[in-house]
Amino acid sequence: MAVWYEVEKTEKGIENFLESNWVFHDFTLERIEYITEKDLVEIFLRYDTMD
Repeated sequence: MAVWYEVEKTEKGIENFLESNWVFHDFTLERIEYITEKDLVEIFLRYDTMD
């Protein structure tokens, strides 16, 4: 399941996004993709599971 967040394109916006995730979850960076047509960066995070 994917959850999408739009992040402000500033250093502070990225820091706020990461801090909001770090507070509640442990995760690892799965992959980063740059989509040139949309000038968009997708960051895929894998959250810890209880499995």
